[in-house]
Parts: sequence; C-alpha cells; structure tokens
Amino acid sequence: MKIVKQDTKDGIIEVIPETLDDLWHLSHIVEVSDNVSSKTTRRIQDNTGDKLRSDRGVKKTFYLGIDVESINFHLFTGKLRLTGVITRGPEDLIPLGSHHTLEVKLNTPLTIKKFKWPKWALKRLKQAIDASKKLSAIIVVIEDDTATLGLMRQFGIEYYGPVKGNISGKHILDK
Repeated sequence: MKIVKQDTKDGIIEVIPETLDDLWHLSHIVEVSDNVSSKTTRRIQDNTGDKLRSDRGVKKTFYLGIDVESINFHLFTGKLRLTGVITRGPEDLIPLGSHHTLEVKLNTPLTIKKFKWPKWALKRLKQAIDASKKLSAIIVVIEDDTATLGLMRQFGIEYYGPVKGNISGKHILDK
C-alpha cells in the first residue's frame, strides 16, 4: 500500500491499495461514518422524454464521496465494498443523499477522511505498508501422489487446492 497524501490535521489520508492484503487492512481501518472518496462507475438512466422500450442506462465513471454505513471484504472475489450515503459527486448525474456502493479496486486511489485518526488506525496503516514490502511464503504439503498448495497472507492462508499426479517408478508390494 502506498500513502499518496497525508493531512492528519484535517483527518485526510489518501492511499493506493496494491495487494489483496491491503484491501483486508483497509476493511479494518475504515469505520462506519468515515467519509470515503474514490473513482467509481454508476448506471445513469435518461429520464427525459418518452421511452419506447426499457432503458438500462449508460455506465458513467466519476469521482464520488460517501459516508460509510457498511464495510464488506469478500475474500474469494478480492473486493472491498463500502456502502453509504452519497455526500460528494456530480449533482447533475446523481442526487446527493442517495445510496451507493464503492468497490475499492487495486491500484485505484482511495481518500479516507476521519474526524480524528486514532493511533491504532495509523499504526495499522504503517503495518500494512511495511508488510507489503515483505515476501509472502508459499506452503506446499506433499503426500504420496497429492500436493496441497497455499499462500501465507496477512489475513490467513489462501488455499489453492490439491494437485494430483502419478508417481512413476517401481511399485513393489511387500509379501
């Protein structure tokens, strides 16, 4: 994870998550009622004129800010989803006060604004930055014709499943 901008006086820190571990750390750093801003997409429907058939709208990408109401980290999809009320954005496209879910993506800047950053959150942010510089360990367990693979992550072991193979050579049975 990289810190792009840090202004603790105003309570603003902008980060760029680079790994799945960074998203996991952010899921613990971001709290309910924090103001979070990032680039996002939203389907905008045309409300002008008569519609001859249903219109799903057009996907538009823009910068949006929300007051966080719920935080969900999905390990298997590798997504951090922050849901809340829109506080900042293009008012001609979206009404302020409506709900939106930001999907925090890797290598996309995320601005977090807290009323006051607690020491534990700053410490955890520093730990996430230090941990992203360290190498991960691969775990391989081999038994007979099966090998099981896993990757040691900060949130636990990411299991990659068994790999089966045939063992060549002589198979001598004891008599």
